[in-house]
Amino acid sequence: MAGKQGDKEDWFGDFLSPQEMRAWTQREIADAQKALELRTKELTELARAYESGEITPEKADELHSRYYHRWGEALPGSRATQGKTDQQILSEIDKAAGEFTTPGEDHRHLSRLTGRQRGRGENSR
Repeated sequence: MAGKQGDKEDWFGDFLSPQEMRAWTQREIADAQKALELRTKELTELARAYESGEITPEKADELHSRYYHRWGEALPGSRATQGKTDQQILSEIDKAAGEFTTPGEDHRHLSRLTGRQRGRGENSR
């Protein structure tokens, strides 16, 4: 049943259906592929222009900084160094991202902070 999982009320709205999850997955993959294409093009052009002398070291430095401003790290908090496992990379990314909380945990925390609980009116404190 949409909006329910066991006896827990889904306060965040309906859960994604399997079809919606598949559509989201396809969009994420398409976006990731486009991001890789754009990043690769930008990096290649920057390196080519600098190596050929078309841009100054100062301009290369600016473009390098603009690249990181736009894209950030490809693997935030990690590097794909030789011999590093996927799990090590994912652990480093998770560590860099900070503590994870689920939407349910966030909602319960916000409810405690605002004094709102299920069954209590907006003005109840």
